[in-house]
Amino acid sequence: MIALATSIPFYRDLVPGTEGADVNALRAALRALGYTIDAEGPYRGAVIDSLADLQKRNGVNPADGAFRLADFVWIPASGGAPSECEVSVGEQYSQGSPFAVVPGSLRSLQLVPSTSAPVPGPRAARVAGVDVDLPESGVISDPEAVARVASSPEFAEALDSETIAASTELKDARQAVAVPPAAIFGIQDAAACVQDDNGEARVVSLLSSSLGRTLVTFPEGVDVPRAVRLSDAIDVTTCTP
Repeated sequence: MIALATSIPFYRDLVPGTEGADVNALRAALRALGYTIDAEGPYRGAVIDSLADLQKRNGVNPADGAFRLADFVWIPASGGAPSECEVSVGEQYSQGSPFAVVPGSLRSLQLVPSTSAPVPGPRAARVAGVDVDLPESGVISDPEAVARVASSPEFAEALDSETIAASTELKDARQAVAVPPAAIFGIQDAAACVQDDNGEARVVSLLSSSLGRTLVTFPEGVDVPRAVRLSDAIDVTTCTP
């Protein structure tokens, strides 16, 4: 068997004329081994001749240049180095059984919010004790940020867990007030109304709603009411800034 390190895993036998990302990955692996072939193109000609030479040099029989998936072992990434080899030289190997262990590399982190509708706005996150910017997608893929998380002691300790605890916070702090959903009326996009205990209709901005409470903010510089009316006690239908 021959082990090849490529960016794309091999998943099929190749026949002359086959095209695709896996064929180009095979070409890249052969070029890295010193064979003079084009970087892209179908599986034919010089690729088959180069593979036949590689098979002959490594005792693969028949050395006919045919790419049979059973004859190759895929190693992820060009710099991949096995940390363990479970098969010794000359030992019989059964297809599908473990061959080697290659250490994985962290490329991205996805944060799963604890609420179905987190408060919108730019956020920062703390992951394994490391502070990073959190994109709106919830996926941290910046190489520098990912590398700092991967090198932290807390991350190393958490590798055996299925999840890693993280926390987020808004970069621009807001004073939010939790009110019952039954206090909200006159919703228009992210704006809505509440009626305070004095009967005055007040404009609020909706942030999120979860677990029987709605988070809202009142306009800057106005007093926040101590109580709001609910459902049938509300006797107005609109509010104005």
